[in-house]
Amino acid sequence: MSFPQSAPYLLCSGLLALLMQASSLASAGPNEYARILIHLASPVSKNACALKSTPLRCYEIDTSGELETEYFAYVILNQVSPTSGVGAVRFGIMYDSASGSGVDVSSWNACNASLEFPTEGWPAAGTGNTSTWVYPECLPEMADFTMFVAGYFQLTAHTPDEFSLTPHPQYNQAVIADCSGTQDVLKNLVDQLGWAVFTADGTAQGSNPCGFSSGSCHMSGPDSLDIGQSAQYLMKAEEVSPTGVWTVYENVAEITSSNDSSATVHAIAPGLFSIVYQRSDCTEGCGCGKRVQVLTQVPVRPTTWGRIKAGLLRH
Repeated sequence: MSFPQSAPYLLCSGLLALLMQASSLASAGPNEYARILIHLASPVSKNACALKSTPLRCYEIDTSGELETEYFAYVILNQVSPTSGVGAVRFGIMYDSASGSGVDVSSWNACNASLEFPTEGWPAAGTGNTSTWVYPECLPEMADFTMFVAGYFQLTAHTPDEFSLTPHPQYNQAVIADCSGTQDVLKNLVDQLGWAVFTADGTAQGSNPCGFSSGSCHMSGPDSLDIGQSAQYLMKAEEVSPTGVWTVYENVAEITSSNDSSATVHAIAPGLFSIVYQRSDCTEGCGCGKRVQVLTQVPVRPTTWGRIKAGLLRH
């Protein structure tokens, strides 16, 4: 007996057939410069895929996690084509596979995927998945930084670890296809796949390759400052444009000077801030940023005989 196949099913099957080709074709499609990111967020009880309709900006991607804290780790495709969309994505994951050590993943939840094709054991460390979408779900919501939410992992880290996106283990490729089935194999994996880092205090940063639409972005400067300290943040000369704009988000720091390629930032209160450079010659995928922590300095009290007698100096 044969069953009728709906248009969505036929489209998904066609996309899967394209993705399953173990080819080495050069990427030159509409999602050539797309990236696959990890974004950590606090768990929510409903509408967990709401990020699909309220996309993040690059500087809002969070790759720093604390131990013994539950997270939703979103898989987000950045810089996807707003007109061609996302018909399928293929990737793998890697983390400490020992139970109770490093990251433990309790579930994977796809956001409105039409079909999924996970490898055996998914979402265990070293496994991979292929997800597909059909119209209209394959088209992302419009935003300055066009994002597409593929789904999210529910996870907790018990000891320091990294949770990394990798090429799919079976095909050794990370692939994004658009709504028509045109596929792009991500060529620069360092600059196109993200990862999160988990530490006791949650201050270490993972990789957020949100970048520019035509390639990587590189911003140098410290990841932490003390209150009252100033620091310079620099962009590579080939990545800046005339009248580019530097911005600090959150009221714990301020920009004291800037030019086309650098900005000096002064820390004024404890907390986290984002320093962002925005190019002026493009309309999407044009920002580069860093998350920076402002630390409270521990005052150094003078050594005096009175403090020694009072037992205030301890080793």
